[in-house]
Amino acid sequence: MTSDSSSKRKQSREIILSSFLSGKHQDPDFRSTLFSEHQDLLPELDQELSKLERIRGAIQGQITESQSDADQDKETESGHLFAENTVPRPVKLPAGSGDWNDLASTTTVPNYQLLRCIGRGGFGEVWLARNEITQDYHAVKVLGPQSSLEVEGVRRYMEQMKTLKGLVAIKEVGKTTSGFYYVMPLADDVKGSTAVRAVDRYEPKTLAWCHQNLPPLNTAEVAALGIHLLKTLESLHETGLTHCDVKPANIISMDDQWMLSDIGLMTRTDQFPTHRGTAGFLPPERRCDHSADLYALSKTLFLVATGATLDRFEELVQGSELLPASSPQADQLRDILLKACHPDPNCRYTAARDMRHDLQALSETQSPTVTPKRPRLSDAASTRLPRGRRFLLVTVAIVMVAAGTLVAAILLNQSSTFVATPDKFRQHVLLAHRAKTTLVFRAWKDIVTAQTIEGELWFSTSVKAAGIDKIECLSQTSDPAILAVGGTNGISFLDLRNGDRIGKITTDNTVSAACWKEASGQIIFSHGADIEFWDIVPDAEDFKTHKAGTISLPVPATCLAWSEEMKLLVASTDHGQVFLIPLATSDPANAQPVEMHVGQGMVRSLAWFPGKSLLAVGLQNRIRLMWIDPDPQNGFPVEHEVVVNTRVGQCLVWLRGNLLNVSTELVERWTFTNKGNYFGPPYIDSKRPLPQHP
Repeated sequence: MTSDSSSKRKQSREIILSSFLSGKHQDPDFRSTLFSEHQDLLPELDQELSKLERIRGAIQGQITESQSDADQDKETESGHLFAENTVPRPVKLPAGSGDWNDLASTTTVPNYQLLRCIGRGGFGEVWLARNEITQDYHAVKVLGPQSSLEVEGVRRYMEQMKTLKGLVAIKEVGKTTSGFYYVMPLADDVKGSTAVRAVDRYEPKTLAWCHQNLPPLNTAEVAALGIHLLKTLESLHETGLTHCDVKPANIISMDDQWMLSDIGLMTRTDQFPTHRGTAGFLPPERRCDHSADLYALSKTLFLVATGATLDRFEELVQGSELLPASSPQADQLRDILLKACHPDPNCRYTAARDMRHDLQALSETQSPTVTPKRPRLSDAASTRLPRGRRFLLVTVAIVMVAAGTLVAAILLNQSSTFVATPDKFRQHVLLAHRAKTTLVFRAWKDIVTAQTIEGELWFSTSVKAAGIDKIECLSQTSDPAILAVGGTNGISFLDLRNGDRIGKITTDNTVSAACWKEASGQIIFSHGADIEFWDIVPDAEDFKTHKAGTISLPVPATCLAWSEEMKLLVASTDHGQVFLIPLATSDPANAQPVEMHVGQGMVRSLAWFPGKSLLAVGLQNRIRLMWIDPDPQNGFPVEHEVVVNTRVGQCLVWLRGNLLNVSTELVERWTFTNKGNYFGPPYIDSKRPLPQHP
């Protein structure tokens, strides 16, 4: 701790003590006034005041938050795609202050049974609650006695609620035994707005959850989301109110529509309070006005556009953190986000309408794309049950599943769904994305299964009819949506949407490795010492294939990886070799492979970093990250290298600038420090078990 910080803490404690002795702490706006008068002491003043409030709460036997909003949002915004538990976690409380769940027994909300804490924000906790009269389920926010600031925000909102759209409705406001409460509709479940799940498994769908668990949005989707939320802010600002706490955790899905929630910090525009909101989403001057709402929204759009953490926004400013899709539209989106977050307040957007118009102009330049939709069970339903009744059907669903298990056992031999016990066979695992869903593909013997990362079965299919008795490799492409399954006697092609077999290529030898050239619609696969290139033309009526060429290597390949940017194919072997094969021309026969030794033993996986000349090579006990000079005249020398000592799983996958090491049962996420053009030393950011075998 620096001497300057120590001095600030000492001054902060003296100011707080003086305020408490004079009774100023009883003023409803004490916090904001204190921060406004002593901005030079932030953030130490905030930390010291929060510490004192926690101690007072523990002494008085109250349930208090043990983390500041900034701490909580650091957890939320830096969460990873494979978060082991995205349900809000209990926080550590001071000794003797009880547990989060104690609030259900110490607080009584009239006509509501508090079931489970599902979130927290502002000055209280959000609970999943059941109305004791109607048996419907709702979200109830319970506020402590020191919450007059949030109650005032609720009052302001309710005055304008009838004229505002896009904000979560407040159905009821009242007093509890220890404070206040207000009732809101329940957010959609992360499993889908029509999902039927037990109460203890309900999980509200927020934009923060999507940021942690789903791939980044494309430019068009980010623009559409921004336009939608800006319309809400525009209406809010026109009434003379400011939200003051726009962030992913406060944007929730209700009836499949994104809405702003947690309006407890809402204030009148003419007040311009300081230090309300959440650290990281506040502008440097910490002043809460219309521009600050747009600043926070820009940070929010950055998160969902990149999948990065909030502390990497500065990299976007410097140009080292780019939006995933390199295009004029992506550059335009970047300019809009940077304008909203300009360090100089005079250079930012001051009206939501102006930012919305810029996003609409961007949206109008987008080329329309068609993405096949995965059929959902809910699509077959002609009517939709109210959210409360869906919970009541859980018991019925359990009984139906039990009965269905017996029926399924009888029908399995007659259906196209296959099951097998994978433990006896060597498995192959592939992690990919489809329709904003993380999919886990597993293969053993002749069976291929696909599950969502949450464990929902997508499909299960056998490729034995294509002559493949033992699967050796998997490779998927998004456009068209095809999974290539290689093994004995050839390669089979499955429709990613449902697992249907749509084509095959027969070979004399076992296909040991495969990859796609998505830009040209080619499949590349290795059998024996040959690497073959085939044009794939999926047709509505037929699946057409055409052999485009062959390359021969001295030994069979274990893995293949294609870099579209470098026009470079990499093939690996059982003996620690990789062959770099430049394919700038359309005829593979003219290619001149360059051999490189990378280690001992079999190369288990290869993965190119999207858009860069960075290759990850997975050996048995280490990962080599190699920045390769793309000039073939120099023999593709390695410009820079980082070695990661770890046990390598079945595949390596780059995702959002992080490297996923995927084994049969577990995913490790490796994060790298940024050092200019290269990565610095890596570290394991997180681990997540994969769902159990179907």
